[in-house]
Amino acid sequence: MEGRSHTSGQSLCWDLRDKPQYAEIEKIAEEIINILGYKFPSLPKDLVGIVSLVEELENHLLLDSVDGVRVVGICGMGGIGKTTLATVLYNKISHQFHVCCLIDDLSKIYRHDGLLGAQKQILHQTLGEERLQTCNLHNTSNLIQSRLHNVKSLIILDNVDQVEQLEKLAVSREWLGAGSRIIIVSRDEHILKEYGVDVVYKVPLLNETDSLQLFSQKAFKLDHVMSSYDKLAFGIL
Repeated sequence: MEGRSHTSGQSLCWDLRDKPQYAEIEKIAEEIINILGYKFPSLPKDLVGIVSLVEELENHLLLDSVDGVRVVGICGMGGIGKTTLATVLYNKISHQFHVCCLIDDLSKIYRHDGLLGAQKQILHQTLGEERLQTCNLHNTSNLIQSRLHNVKSLIILDNVDQVEQLEKLAVSREWLGAGSRIIIVSRDEHILKEYGVDVVYKVPLLNETDSLQLFSQKAFKLDHVMSSYDKLAFGIL
């Protein structure tokens, strides 16, 4: 079986006979991206200092390594930008994975819908299972493990406040394909270490320059820092 594609005057041909499906799909996707060019969505103007943080976090993810599964934790005080950082990172790198999942408030899902609700959310985002009828935790756990086994996945779990939330999800490095990445966001560094992440990334405070720019945006509705505001702003900050 062969697949053909004509893009920008180029003729592409892939021989799909007797080859692993996911590996060949990844090669095809990478080839098309290289031809068309992947455009990273532009960042909102009010996100100050985010680019360097995303780059630092990417370095911790070791995205070029496809030999195993890496788990990275993000921690920091409330309001420092953990969720924003995880979301921007997700938008930037998700095209590199077969399936992706971003749970933006795991603890809230647990409170409202329990473990079953959290597992259904993972199945919905990664596999498109919108109307999963099962009410059996054993079945959903087996479904996650069987469907994601050997699949290169990106899983981001935000606002985790108990290590048990992670242990019961049936999402672990042992059940994901090579090259997969799990990112866990929590205020509590102890939770990340207890779960066994490979590295903890602590979101830093804004430096002096970025702090002044953010202050100017919020206080004066300006995208730049006017020299006349420098001393006043630093006095307040």
